[in-house]
Amino acid sequence: MKKRDYEFLFLILRLFLCAVTGSLVAWWVLPDVYAQRNYFAVGGEWLLILAASIAPLACLRKGLK
Repeated sequence: MKKRDYEFLFLILRLFLCAVTGSLVAWWVLPDVYAQRNYFAVGGEWLLILAASIAPLACLRKGLK
């Protein structure tokens, strides 16, 4: 396989890890926040989910270099 193919596979892996971490944090945080508020709102918990989703991109940025 060429280096370009490995870079593409590594990108897919990073995006998958982003989706998994964001989903796990959302699964953990959102039910508690909505139970506390008793209504749907967009608050600080979404920043936590976004940060958890972006973290794998920042950590694995230099994977093949």
